[in-house]
Amino acid sequence: MARALTPRERRWRSVRRWLAWVGGTTIAVAVVLFAGWRYGLKPVPEPAAGVPFERIAPVNWSAVSADNCWFWAREVDRFLRSTRLDRQRQFQEMYLATVDSWARSGARAGTAQQEAEQWFAEHPEFEEFFHRAASATGNQPPSHLGSAETRAMQLLTHLPLVKAATRERTGETVAALEQLVDAWRLQARFVPHLEFSGVFDERGLSEIEHKLARPWRRLATTGANLSVDEGRRLLVRLSEVTGALPDLSVSYRRVISTRLASHQRNQRPDWARVRRAFSQAVTLAIQDLVQIPPVIWARLSGYRVNFGNVEGIGHFARPVNLLWDALQKAALRPEDLESAINGTVSQALARLQSSGSVEEAAKAPGFWQRWLDRPALWRALAILPDGSDLRRSRQQWLAYFESCRLALALRIYREQHGDWPEELGQLVPEILTSLPEDPRSGGAFGYGRTGTGWQLWSPGLPRKSDDSEVYEDAGRLDFPATAE
Repeated sequence: MARALTPRERRWRSVRRWLAWVGGTTIAVAVVLFAGWRYGLKPVPEPAAGVPFERIAPVNWSAVSADNCWFWAREVDRFLRSTRLDRQRQFQEMYLATVDSWARSGARAGTAQQEAEQWFAEHPEFEEFFHRAASATGNQPPSHLGSAETRAMQLLTHLPLVKAATRERTGETVAALEQLVDAWRLQARFVPHLEFSGVFDERGLSEIEHKLARPWRRLATTGANLSVDEGRRLLVRLSEVTGALPDLSVSYRRVISTRLASHQRNQRPDWARVRRAFSQAVTLAIQDLVQIPPVIWARLSGYRVNFGNVEGIGHFARPVNLLWDALQKAALRPEDLESAINGTVSQALARLQSSGSVEEAAKAPGFWQRWLDRPALWRALAILPDGSDLRRSRQQWLAYFESCRLALALRIYREQHGDWPEELGQLVPEILTSLPEDPRSGGAFGYGRTGTGWQLWSPGLPRKSDDSEVYEDAGRLDFPATAE
């Protein structure tokens, strides 16, 4: 007959059972988490058929040769520093007085225009820098563009605009448009700067519309002494500009390759950071513990003493979170991460190379992916850009460019027939072999007569409103003729 257990033995048996249950549950959860963090259930993205992802090695400034247009942007910066022009007040005033006022009002303020013209005349080196940059066969930017290179690039693009404003003031419309063609050529060379943030001001790509596209349309529409033969010659030169544009997939691969150089280093668990976080949390918790007796005494005695915030155990929230992330990264298999990156980028490249203009939206990770199915893997993929921003920037740039080409074609039509066409189809095949496609929507440009002038617009893509099921017209860009 079994001996009856004493109350003390029953309590210890209950404690042992409870400890065994807690220990077993902890081990089971740890095994499930480790298995999910390391192997997961959802397959990693597969590469698109026939679209491999080949990385482009980042280029340092030391490897940029004279055949690269960005070499001459660096030369401009070196020239400014060597001659100390960047510290002269005259240079600062000339640089800040951009061609915005000329582009908007039709005639740049005389004083600012004359100062800019005189400044460039006193420094003919910029003419050489401009022609060397515009005729360079390569346009691969370095992995990093600083403010100095950005400023030099903008200064080079200002030169033909200032010269165009000078030609317009003397009534030389054709010569002014030729200068603007050179400005478009240089813009096409520097288009990779769309890969970098912070190159433009707060207006973004609309800066090109204000400084370059709008003056072109105005001169092409209202400029004097523009014959049909001269217009056709300018149209041919303008159509050749897009040949200098780099392939969009190359730009995207360059962006991805540059980011992956540091991105994959961040996927390794940083145990030293975790240790520093826990050490700091322990120090702060001890400081809070020392403050507890004075706080209690102050409350009991009625004195109001400001001891600051006492967070106590709350200091451990950040180090625990860092430890959690480090464990997830340590459990992730490197081959899974590499395969997932290649598959994700390959699919993005396939979308960029497709003829459609609508990007497939990436699906957000579900609940199990965020917690159990290799969370470090899906967080890493979420950081990679899908190329949609780069593609929209290229489409907007091309929309501005095509509006200029259409404006010149409309002017040629009016010179031949005495009035503007009723629809864009009348330009084909007499002036244009085919109508340009709206890069943003994949359809046709909008066109309408407005009194004695006309108006062009890029419809953009329709999108669904956040608070209704009605599709609204989003992102329409208007290109007025400024002929009224």
